[in-house]
Amino acid sequence: MSAKKRSNPYLRAIVISVILFVFLFIIGLSAKSFVSSPIEASDGDSPVFGSVIFNEMLLSNDNFYPDGNGEFYDYIEFRNMTSSPIDLSGWYVVEDSNSSPWYFPENTVIDANGFLLVYFCGEVRDGLYCPMRLSKQGREVFTLHSPDSALIDRVLTSESEVNLVYERTDSGSWRSNERPSPFYPNTDEGKALFAASRIRKNDPVKITEVMAQNLFTLTDSDGDYSDYIEITNFGDKAVDLSGYTVSNDPLDHFKWTFPSVKLESGESIIVFASGKDRLSEKEPHLSFRLASDGESIFLCDSKGVLIDEVSYTDISNGKVLVKNSIDSDFETVRTPSPYYIDLDAYSQKNDAEKDLIINEVMVVNDSYVVQNGEYFDWIEIKNNSGRPIDLSEYYLTQNKNVPNRWRFPAITLQPDGFVLVFASGKTEMSTQSFIHCDFKLDSLYEELYLYKAEGSDFSLCDGAVLTDIGYGMSYGRSPSKGGFVYITSPTPGAENNDGLRYFSSAPVPSVEGGIFNGIDSFSVSFESDGTVFYTLDGSVPTENSFVYDQPLTVSS
Repeated sequence: MSAKKRSNPYLRAIVISVILFVFLFIIGLSAKSFVSSPIEASDGDSPVFGSVIFNEMLLSNDNFYPDGNGEFYDYIEFRNMTSSPIDLSGWYVVEDSNSSPWYFPENTVIDANGFLLVYFCGEVRDGLYCPMRLSKQGREVFTLHSPDSALIDRVLTSESEVNLVYERTDSGSWRSNERPSPFYPNTDEGKALFAASRIRKNDPVKITEVMAQNLFTLTDSDGDYSDYIEITNFGDKAVDLSGYTVSNDPLDHFKWTFPSVKLESGESIIVFASGKDRLSEKEPHLSFRLASDGESIFLCDSKGVLIDEVSYTDISNGKVLVKNSIDSDFETVRTPSPYYIDLDAYSQKNDAEKDLIINEVMVVNDSYVVQNGEYFDWIEIKNNSGRPIDLSEYYLTQNKNVPNRWRFPAITLQPDGFVLVFASGKTEMSTQSFIHCDFKLDSLYEELYLYKAEGSDFSLCDGAVLTDIGYGMSYGRSPSKGGFVYITSPTPGAENNDGLRYFSSAPVPSVEGGIFNGIDSFSVSFESDGTVFYTLDGSVPTENSFVYDQPLTVSS
């Protein structure tokens, strides 16, 4: 009896490997053969191999390129290699491990020398959405067929990392690249054009206000003073913000996506940066908060195109970044106007909604309301309602965490009436004519809050940030414009004079002041946001004084 010959498993593995290598080599040669030069369609009805090719594949699209709805799916890009449009009706794509082909929708046309993207979303959807999924592990073979089942192109995918594109070069070879370029050639020029297409500076939808430390300006529906971003439509048509995105991450512009929100022409919307992540049409909340010490904010449309970007350094302590027109630059101010481009209109409306207000404050007082030969800083409270108010329900504080710092005495304040509170820190000085609270005001920076007791809770009625107030000036509400202004002629206990919204900061000299001995002369220059006036005789400069326009040289 002869012995049965046994096959060698190692030899069998080698043979299989060689066959697979030859198969892949043939695929590579066939792909390379038709991409190196343009392909023209045949004179007959059937398209030729290579007339449409697999051109780019993003196997792991992680917030890189959204579809038209702001969603992120892996995609395959097809390219028409001919100089004529091609109707892809009846064409289909097959993946070797999936027996069900995906057919292009009827009347799908790929332009001459053009590109077409198909999103692999994993579910049946209308349009250019394939129910298959792409594997970033690669090793998938895709084929493209014409309606008569002729093979048009094939590709074997390769393992890929997140947002790493697998793309075809002009020579027909495939490579991995960190710079996807959907709808553009896979060349350096094409990638530069794609990058430029991702920015649209002339879009009418703009960021117009950013508040990263909301002390008392605006509450959300939970009663929280959440930070916010204002977005305004400067165009003449309504804009659907569905799929638009907001982010504070330069590497991920798609952190948060708008729900279905229609922004009318000239309308503004507030998006709270609370971290609550709410997709409400009336009150949207971002999934992240803002840093008051500085960062960048990015606004993209539903196709991922960057339409606006704003960077800031420090908008803490109630400061706000505002832009009043589509062409203006951002300014850092202390006068927010959420939902409004017109600051005066917002200020008047905001003031009118408050019953009791902080009407005027003076933090360096040496001229008004003398008491036994002394002057004290003062806070003026006004009844802004049409009814008497019992002040014993109200409190003043410098700290939001201690809303009941100092309680008003039992006083009834009549409509349009005023009461002065002197910030001496000495309540024992209080009389029937003069009320003193138990704290003082810092002339450099102070936060002041007015609270009302409601059972065991306290509600914030009003607030003010007291800083940069010039000597002899007060900070109070404008009777004509509304909101706070700097008042050059304070009026304690009476209706306010009008004042200035802003004024320039003090000029910064290049040389510190002092006594200079042993020198014949020195030169000094100044930095300032506005016009600098100066005198040479020690008097206080006015608008009639010399105008600084070049460094000054002082000689002995």
